[in-house]
Amino acid sequence: MHDFLERFGREIVRKRSILDPQQPQFLVDAGDICKVLNTDKVSHGSVIGAIINLSQIEDKINRNDIALERFSSLEFLRLYDDSYNSQEVRLVDYLHHHSRSTSKILNSLPRKVRLLDWRYLRMTRLPFHFHPELLVELKMQNNELEKLWRGIKPIKDN
Repeated sequence: MHDFLERFGREIVRKRSILDPQQPQFLVDAGDICKVLNTDKVSHGSVIGAIINLSQIEDKINRNDIALERFSSLEFLRLYDDSYNSQEVRLVDYLHHHSRSTSKILNSLPRKVRLLDWRYLRMTRLPFHFHPELLVELKMQNNELEKLWRGIKPIKDN
């Protein structure tokens, strides 16, 4: 049932973006994600959600180019690698060797992010400049985090 709902949701997103390709709200297709990251013709401010499969875009885009600060309205983000399994350490090794760009991705997240789901994060702590003011849910399964960050982060009461 879960797979059916996910496919159904992706189809709705796909049809919506066909109606207005310059104003995508959700990015789930690897081709669409690469197109949006590689162009300034598409409105980045309209994107409120993205599911990014790193294994599908790593050959098409430089990991250092995944700067998300242009997505000022981004609220929901899921990063994963579907080529990873318990027998492989491909993603973990990949992230270890790209920890600077991993930190850059986290530092470039818009402050409006409410849900961040990033599995197999190979960092011992989140960057100091990581300030998701509206974060409600943080999913970081199978990571190496020892601390969320150094020091105290004030929480705003809205």
